[in-house]
Amino acid sequence: MRRNVSLLMALVSTSLMGFVWVGMSLGSRLGKLKDNHSSNGFIDHSFHLLIPASRTTPELCKTLISANILNYPPPILVNFGKDFNDADSNNTGSHTGKLRGVLDHLRDDRQIHDEDILLVVDGYDVWFQLPPEIMIERYYALLDKANARLKKEYRVLARETPVHNHSTQAFTFSQTVVYGADKACWPNPPEDPACADIPTSTLPRMVYGPRTNKDSDDYLVRPRYLNSGTVIGPASDLKAIYNYAVDKVENENRGVIGDQFVLSEIFGEQEAQRRKTLDSRQTASAWFRWRGPRSDPSAARADATTANDLSDSHQDHEFSIGLDYESALFQTMTHSHEDLEFITYNSTTHLSSSPKTRNSPRHHHLELPLDIQDSTPPFPSNITTKNPIHAFSPNLDILPTTLSWLNIPLATNIYASSIPTLLHFNGDKSYLNTWWPRMWFHPYARALLRQHIRTPQQPIIVGDEVWWDRRGGKGGAWTDTGRWMDWGEICGGFEEQVFGDGLGRWGMEEGARKVYNGFGKLLIGVENGG
Repeated sequence: MRRNVSLLMALVSTSLMGFVWVGMSLGSRLGKLKDNHSSNGFIDHSFHLLIPASRTTPELCKTLISANILNYPPPILVNFGKDFNDADSNNTGSHTGKLRGVLDHLRDDRQIHDEDILLVVDGYDVWFQLPPEIMIERYYALLDKANARLKKEYRVLARETPVHNHSTQAFTFSQTVVYGADKACWPNPPEDPACADIPTSTLPRMVYGPRTNKDSDDYLVRPRYLNSGTVIGPASDLKAIYNYAVDKVENENRGVIGDQFVLSEIFGEQEAQRRKTLDSRQTASAWFRWRGPRSDPSAARADATTANDLSDSHQDHEFSIGLDYESALFQTMTHSHEDLEFITYNSTTHLSSSPKTRNSPRHHHLELPLDIQDSTPPFPSNITTKNPIHAFSPNLDILPTTLSWLNIPLATNIYASSIPTLLHFNGDKSYLNTWWPRMWFHPYARALLRQHIRTPQQPIIVGDEVWWDRRGGKGGAWTDTGRWMDWGEICGGFEEQVFGDGLGRWGMEEGARKVYNGFGKLLIGVENGG
């Protein structure tokens, strides 16, 4: 995407805490965001990355390094250091504790404001693949499409008084929160609204050919069920969702199985309530045109009733939740490994010879999207400034800077014709080992992380909108208690599982460990030649 230099110049003096979004248009797409104009006239919001993780493991380090080298906001580790086996803990386990941990952080109004955008991902099975500007741009594009469908489906509820000389309309429902989509409904029972009352996928009805939705093992099923491991949305809406989820855990004993059960149930209740709204308007035919026939083998629905009759008239079940059915943002991997292939897009031979691309009904759409082609190159020019943190080393830091996104293998969903921004390895965990070396950045991971740490602070840019990281901290993560931990402190000892390059412990690749402060001044160790 094109860089707006004049906009960047206007932001130099901005001094806001957090990962700051500055722009004039994206906020209006959500409708719920409160204008917060800075001195330069732009609208300011923050973007946060939350990762629930109570302890360090090699898998957490894979998540962190993929986020770091792609320039996502410094992650915030929720519940880090907590022991969920503690008999004195009021959490029933790490999954239920995740709900409380995320909610507690959302309630911290010193760090989180209602208009902020949050990305929350599982800590032990998520790898980022594409930069955050693509994540943000696709998020808003997905909302535009989803809200157009909702507008068509539910129509205008009422007209309101014009605001700031712009006529406005209030629609019955809207979407602001996006979760990953799964092929299987679990662990909820089939009659639960989480399984029985949710919309069909937006993927083509025969995307897997004649066996689509007829596979009892759920491999050839269009994803349509909520997966709780990845979500993006405004803080205000996520706070409402997690507040209700914690209430279910505490007052309805719904958290024994975990966050997946509770959040799926909330989504199902929302959709059941929406269906009742349509029924009350006597427009059920329009509902079924969107939802399609409920003949999916995994959606055994009792037509007359649902498990929850939503009889509590005091509870509003509308939370503006929707799913990423086509894996533009989140690739949920349960029963989906066969849907993906690592593709190098400058290779016509590769594209035409792949058995999956030949058999996919949508194979002719497999081109590298423009949002990827126009984004920041995967391998930035080497930063060789004298004596910065992790100073440039010709032995460690040579990167293939001439390669573009066209020249590297990208995990691609052949059937959805999408290159997801991240992969979520729920389900079969063996792929966490076998697929890690296939990620485009893996052969260069150590050099890319070193490069990221010594690169000056840079914004995320989406069109004319800009996010600045004003908290500081590169190559590590914050805890939810406000403590900064660098990558070596979190992941030291896991170098071989993460880098696999045989170069040894982080920071000691060329001898004794050197420690620099944030200005590149050597604090511990001796400079080479000194």
